[in-house]
Amino acid sequence: MINNLLLTPEKRKAAAKKGVATRKRNKEVRDKKLEEGLIYRNGLKEKISAMEARLEILNAQEIMGELACSLTDKRLLREEEISEKSTQWNLQSGVYFLIAGKRVVYVGQSVCVLSRIHTHSSGEIEFDRFAYVSCQVDKLDYLESLYIHFLQPPANGNHTHYGKRAPLSLTELMFINRDIGK
Repeated sequence: MINNLLLTPEKRKAAAKKGVATRKRNKEVRDKKLEEGLIYRNGLKEKISAMEARLEILNAQEIMGELACSLTDKRLLREEEISEKSTQWNLQSGVYFLIAGKRVVYVGQSVCVLSRIHTHSSGEIEFDRFAYVSCQVDKLDYLESLYIHFLQPPANGNHTHYGKRAPLSLTELMFINRDIGK
């Protein structure tokens, strides 16, 4: 500023004119970049990029959804819907029941029920549904035996002398019950 005071009026006027021209040129460059989308104010470039990426995903989902409807008459579930309807995975131990029609045809036990039921799908036992009851591993023999003796499922096989084959006989179960009561 002190230097401007030492300049002649003509030189001050020329310096001011040069400054105005420089600012004008810089503004034109900035405006051109804004127009071409090279720069955005207040982080808009990042926001627009994120919205464009989201739009691509939505377009792909729409195409997949239309395809699913045309092929299966079902709509695709969103990831959030699938997650909300999911169940906790664990190696569920328990006693399982293979069912044909309305009849329990087999009773079994496993420390991983779903995996064990899958092995029965090879056709050794005819069934169209299954059910299971969760049970602690150390109680599996007791619960399975009780269900076998109670339901008498045909695919469990017969004991040579009496009743169905089970891990524990009715006599053993009664003695165990007597011992637990003490």
